[in-house]
Amino acid sequence: MSEKVTADLPHDPCAFASVLFHAGHPEDVLNRWVNLLRTVSPRGWDAVKVYAPEVMNLIADPRVLFVAAVALRARGPKAPGRNGLPLDALCTDELWKMCTALGHAIRAGTYRPGTERVRWVEKASLTGKRPIVISDVQDKVVQKAAERVLRSMLDPHFDPLSFAFRPSRGRFEAMAVAEQLARSGHPVWVTHDLVDAFRRVPVPRLMEVFFKLLPCPRLRAFLGMVLPAQSRAVGGIKQGGPLSPLALEVYLTHVLHGPWRGAGLPVRLLRYADDLLLTAADENTACAADAALRVLLAPTGMRLKHTFEEARCDLRSQPAEWLGFRFRLDGDRFRIDLGARAFEKLGRRFVLAHAKARSADRAVAVLRHWVDQLGPCFPRKKREVVCTKAILTAQEHGFEETVGVAELVERWEASAERWKAIRRRVRRNPGYLVEAALSYPTPTSNVW
Repeated sequence: MSEKVTADLPHDPCAFASVLFHAGHPEDVLNRWVNLLRTVSPRGWDAVKVYAPEVMNLIADPRVLFVAAVALRARGPKAPGRNGLPLDALCTDELWKMCTALGHAIRAGTYRPGTERVRWVEKASLTGKRPIVISDVQDKVVQKAAERVLRSMLDPHFDPLSFAFRPSRGRFEAMAVAEQLARSGHPVWVTHDLVDAFRRVPVPRLMEVFFKLLPCPRLRAFLGMVLPAQSRAVGGIKQGGPLSPLALEVYLTHVLHGPWRGAGLPVRLLRYADDLLLTAADENTACAADAALRVLLAPTGMRLKHTFEEARCDLRSQPAEWLGFRFRLDGDRFRIDLGARAFEKLGRRFVLAHAKARSADRAVAVLRHWVDQLGPCFPRKKREVVCTKAILTAQEHGFEETVGVAELVERWEASAERWKAIRRRVRRNPGYLVEAALSYPTPTSNVW
């Protein structure tokens, strides 16, 4: 940025006008927004929520919408909505025109989402089907822009033991914290799934939570328009929308993590999306925590899939399954292996790939992503065997040309190194295991 342009920027780093200044790359708008939040977040939530009225101005900015569109397109081809327009069919000029028109409509209050279509797909657990709401490309871009703007404000509100859909907090971080707890006297695990979590979010109550956090009537009206599924058969918030994971995080932080910490139980609650893990010192403590969890969830609309007897496991005598992996505590050694149905679930992902655009490319991406998650598993001598079986699984589902064993083993080794680095980082960060009630910004959270 030139010295002349820099001189024209407002000198107050907390001035929102500097965020929307017409300078630099489109991504710089969001970068300035993040820098502003980083400046004020140490003062607490009251210093952050004063910018709630500005959120809609950011979402309506064509540059933010354009960055959101580019981010969506970078994730590969997606199924088009009812209007049949795929995002990757638009050139850069057409994207800018679309984002400019969307920005004008949002700013004028005339934006309305298009008609959605719903596809019912089999769950990864192979225990039923879930509805995926497919919106028009314009609506996906708007939701993604809202997600990018809101996440920077809200992520420091979330619990240290909540891991999914957050920057630098994925499955490996969750597993590393779980290992640390198991080794430090919490070997009794209770693993739960929230049944149809997205569909069970009560939208009116969710809007109240959002409004309490960010008191802006325009934002509340906007979220009430873009988050709920249009089909009554679906209910709740739309699974498949770019904004929905953040909305689920906001709701569960309010109704689950906050009250759980307030209860002061000697049991840690970890969550990865809708997968819960309670870690306790003994079975009696675990049973009491499970009962408390059910009482806590009763008025929220959420429901647990398993009974306590089905969900309980002592790692010292039998393995527990969580996040698609099998965990066991063998003396001082913490073992992580593939889950019992790992290849069955992988095969199901290949079946789903057949129904999507550029299915062969999708299958290769599925295979690579699957191996990228295997860092914590198996010694080196077993990796070639597992990778060969994964390739055979792809071939059994009609994908003859995928990738070679050598490439997958190399990716696995890179994943193992990443896992080791994350384990070290988690062990050195006491913020994950803080027991006290939390204030903004919470330990280990990010403004990004």
